[in-house]
Amino acid sequence: MHQIGAFERQFSPTEVGLHWLCTNLVKLRWPDANKRL
Repeated sequence: MHQIGAFERQFSPTEVGLHWLCTNLVKLRWPDANKRL
């Protein structure tokens, strides 16, 4: 969650939300990706 703060300083809340959503979708679809993210 500490990474979200850095994103909030650069992007709008909507873009942060989209990034968070995409990241979690990747983790759900490909559990092995957790090691790389």
